[in-house]
Amino acid sequence: MKIDITVQSTAGPKTMRVLAAKHWLQHANRAEFEEAKFAPGRLLPRHIFNMWHGWPVGWANGRPRRMLEHMLHHMCDGDQKVLDWVLGWLAHAVQNPDGTRPSRLQTKRSSQATRRKRTCSSHSSPTRR
Repeated sequence: MKIDITVQSTAGPKTMRVLAAKHWLQHANRAEFEEAKFAPGRLLPRHIFNMWHGWPVGWANGRPRRMLEHMLHHMCDGDQKVLDWVLGWLAHAVQNPDGTRPSRLQTKRSSQATRRKRTCSSHSSPTRR
């Protein structure tokens, strides 16, 4: 698919129609990278694109209260120690994207009749315990 765009002419105040791809490839401000990494909070060399651009929104009043309440009561069965562990596990993935991660996260799955525990591995599909 060819897309034309209108750009300012380099020879004066006139505009002209050009192919968008050609204009982008020839533009002086176009960035080019050799690789891309997800590296929160780290400054990378110019040839590596950091896919982390910060959090898209800030916390209301400094705390994500509704989300934490939901996690505490629906994911962690009301156990604050379990919530603290889960939050630490999630934070570790963001703070150490290139490092080792804890390999297992215990989650609870409940139905009306029974409660089942499942183990989710970061490297394989969920398996029953």
